[in-house]
Amino acid sequence: MPTRESLTLEGLNISSAAIDELLQVDSNDWADELEATGKFFDKFGKRLPAEIRAEHNALAERLQRLSLAPK
Repeated sequence: MPTRESLTLEGLNISSAAIDELLQVDSNDWADELEATGKFFDKFGKRLPAEIRAEHNALAERLQRLSLAPK
């Protein structure tokens, strides 16, 4: 996800609250997607490139950290 600082917002008429909402990540939605993607990847078995599985696992770890972070 981009940070607010990485975006060029000059000239846009958008509130700070709207930007915050747009940059928000709902870890519950991503958890559902992660599970569905994992099931899809399982269909490929050993034919799935290790790099794809590694990225999927890395995403799972990031989501785990996000869900454990204080809100």
